[in-house]
Parts: sequence; C-alpha cells; structure tokens
Amino acid sequence: MDRFAEFKVGAIVFCREMFQSPVTGEISLVGCFSVLRARAFPHIQPKMAVYVAIEGNLSHSVLTLHVISPHGDATLIGEMELEGVSMIEGTMGSHLNNLPFPEEGVYYFQVRRGGKMMQERIMNVVREAPSYGEGNPRLD
Repeated sequence: MDRFAEFKVGAIVFCREMFQSPVTGEISLVGCFSVLRARAFPHIQPKMAVYVAIEGNLSHSVLTLHVISPHGDATLIGEMELEGVSMIEGTMGSHLNNLPFPEEGVYYFQVRRGGKMMQERIMNVVREAPSYGEGNPRLD
C-alpha cells in the first residue's frame, strides 16, 4: 500500500507569523508558542498564524480549521479547497486577526476533511501573571 494514499496531518504549529519565500518556497515560522498568555478576559488575539503540515493524496479535498472553546463551541476559522491536486506533502496556513478567547482554558484547534476531524492540537490560554514593580511587589 502506498504510504501517501491516505491523507494525514503531520503537524499543527501556532506562531506569531508565517512567511513563505517566493524563491525557494520554504516556510518560516516566527514566534512559535503552545501557551497563549492574556492580561484579561475576554481576550482578543490581534495576530497569530496556524501552520498545518499535510501529506497524502488530496485529489479533491476541502480542509477546514476550527477552534473549539472550553465549553465545546466550535468556530470555523479557516478553509482551503484543493481541486485536482495530488501531492506528497504540502501546507495549509491561516493568518488569523482578532481571534477571540472569551475565557481561560484549553482550546482545541481541529483540522477537518469532509466534516471528519483529522487531527487536533490543544492551546492552553492562561491569565498572564502581573509584572513586578509599579504596585505589584515581589512576594518571595
């Protein structure tokens, strides 16, 4: 059996920015993270990107990216239609602006194909500890 006959998600990475070289096609991920720190909630993340590495035969596919809140509410945040493409590997990238995180907790980012979840990655969203100084003395 051809190991690329089936569609697979190899990685999901959260980062601040994602750039693709017009010359080499290489993708650079800048500011990768797995925990999002916010000063207050609800929090609006002004800018982030989600990089998804994909492999397999994608002759006709619609891939979607969803974020699931700690309460289970799903929101579509990205979509990519691949028509007549047969590839061994590729990427799906979504640049996201003003993504809301209403509360602290674990959020799930899911890649779906035809409504079926193919892979998910968690992001822990936490309240940032106050900085020391200016009314926030160290307690050690």
